[in-house]
Amino acid sequence: MKSLALIAIFAAAPAWADPALTIPPAPIDPNPSPSFWNGAYVGGGVTFAAAKGQKGQVGGDVFAGYDKRLANNFVIGVKFDTGYAPFLTPSGHFRGFDFAMGEVKLGYDFARVSPYVFVGGGLARATNFSSPFPDAATTLNGAFGAGPGFGVATFGAGVDYHVTNNLTVGVEARVVKPSGGF
Repeated sequence: MKSLALIAIFAAAPAWADPALTIPPAPIDPNPSPSFWNGAYVGGGVTFAAAKGQKGQVGGDVFAGYDKRLANNFVIGVKFDTGYAPFLTPSGHFRGFDFAMGEVKLGYDFARVSPYVFVGGGLARATNFSSPFPDAATTLNGAFGAGPGFGVATFGAGVDYHVTNNLTVGVEARVVKPSGGF
């Protein structure tokens, strides 16, 4: 019975802690480092299309945009894009689309990584080259050139990663819905 009474006294006694053992609160940096995801950017991309029994085809684009990081770490942005997208055909010759697009995006700033979703629209014009190599002049001017063109809508999601302060790599999945059909 004596041991039970001693245990009850020690259990009910207040705890005294040495103030030197407590962890001080973390200070808040009054000058946080700027976000990677703020400001204007330019770049280029490569598109590759392949199917069983056909040669692969390559396309490309150039783009420019502006991102703004908000106080809650969300990133909003706009991007303008133009280029050539390949479309597989049985003939093996390049056939695809010259395009010009505009998009808005919403992402989140996780330091060097930023996942995002986007939606946009633009113009596309079918191209058909008589050789296995595209004509650069036709590709660059094709989206606004002569001939039938049509509007397109696009949406998707992606992830960008800042390798260095000036180099970003990313991957995205995109759905394109033409008004005239592909």
